[in-house]
Parts: sequence; C-alpha cells; structure tokens
Amino acid sequence: MSHTESNLTPNSPFKAAVFMIIAVFISAIGLFAAATTYGNAEDGYQPKPHRGPDFSAIADQLSLTDEQLEQLEVTLKSHHESRRESHKELRQKHDMERKEAMTNHKGALDQQLANFLSAAQLDDLHTMLEKNKPRRICHKPSHKQDKLHSARHSES
Repeated sequence: MSHTESNLTPNSPFKAAVFMIIAVFISAIGLFAAATTYGNAEDGYQPKPHRGPDFSAIADQLSLTDEQLEQLEVTLKSHHESRRESHKELRQKHDMERKEAMTNHKGALDQQLANFLSAAQLDDLHTMLEKNKPRRICHKPSHKQDKLHSARHSES
C-alpha cells in the first residue's frame, strides 16, 4: 500500500482535518450572514440617510416665491443648527425640561416663519415636515426591553 492510499482510509486524520476545516468555514459564513441580516431585520426597514427637506418640492407645493424659498431655507437651516446646539446643552436635563425647551424653540421658529409665510402656508409646511420626518430608531437596550415588556403584558 502506498503512502497516499493509507491517508485516505475511512477514518484517516487527513479526512477528519478536511471535514473540520469545511465545517468551520461553513459555520463562519453562517455566523457572518446572521450577523449581517440581524442588524437590518427590524420590520425590513432600511433607513435612508437624512438629507434635510426637499426645498424645491416645498416651494412647488406651497407656491413660494424665490424670496420666500430663500428665507425658508435660511430660517430652517439656522433653526436646525440652533436646535442641535440647544439639544447638546439639554442632554443632561430632565425630559420635561427638554420637552419644554423644544416647544419654546418650535414657537420661536413659527414666529420667524410667520414673518414671510401665510398662515395656510405655515400649516401646510408643518404638515409636510411632520409627514416626511425620518423614522428614528432607538438603539438603547433599556428602551427595547421596555417595549418587549409592554408587549408581553398587553398580550396577557
């Protein structure tokens, strides 16, 4: 019997090693596929990066003049930056204080927008912005546990 024939017997160490390598490879592929799909599996939702409002669509729908559109862009962008700064400062504060500050901030924005938008345009703008607001996903473990806890108790 030659050397190669002795390595290919039914219970040879060579076959066992090849089998183990293949099994490890298949397991690694399975783990990678599971990890990749798990992160994207929430209701099949694939969030798109938020790029801000579509000002040309808003201008068309609200019949804005070029001047109104320019003022709207400047005002909303300024408001966005101001809100981000305000939010940074408020992160450490209690939720009620944060909500109150955000309500005040929205009121200030409405006052600015009312300087160049009609009441109907302002209402339509609020509706459009709310409708097109990007979906936020909470990645906090405690939040998911609270939802799971609530869902279990509502089924009982």
